[in-house]
Amino acid sequence: MMQKRRLFLASKSPRRKQILEEAKIPFTCIPNLLDHEPERPSDRSAADWVQHLATLKVKASSQDFEGLICGSDTMVVLNDVDYGKPKDKAEAAEFLSKLVGKTHQVLTAIALLDTIEDQLMVAMDTVDVTMNPLTSAEIATYIDSYDVLDKAGAYGIQFQDSGLIERYIGSYDTVMGFPFERLCELLENYDIL
Repeated sequence: MMQKRRLFLASKSPRRKQILEEAKIPFTCIPNLLDHEPERPSDRSAADWVQHLATLKVKASSQDFEGLICGSDTMVVLNDVDYGKPKDKAEAAEFLSKLVGKTHQVLTAIALLDTIEDQLMVAMDTVDVTMNPLTSAEIATYIDSYDVLDKAGAYGIQFQDSGLIERYIGSYDTVMGFPFERLCELLENYDIL
């Protein structure tokens, strides 16, 4: 029997909101109340850590809500080095200079906490992304042309006209920061109100 639940998205990301809206899944945005994302310890894999961070987000944001709390986290990883959200344009340029001309992984985890049953479900998806080689001047133009400071790895796949991405193997939504297919798998036993 399908369980009826309200869905709460613990995120202010316009990309995550857009994916749910396009799928016509009813939801309410709530604040992600995780104040500080800890850095990955050297003894934890990127896959394990991104799932941990998504879990921390839903647990931190669930206090006042009954239903399904959904949270997500994305990591850009090259040679076991994480490239999170850059703090400024200089760090964005540093990140991109290391990523261009290479293939890296984008790992996005999604956590779903059923606050009524106190049940946590977590899923993750990984995509290989290959970037075109760019000069320092081209990287600077990219950073000046697009909003990169709120994106893991200092880039957005949605900026397809930029020429940054050569190809990707896997889900576009995963690179956008919200693995929709994985969310659907987690929601299959629920009737979302």
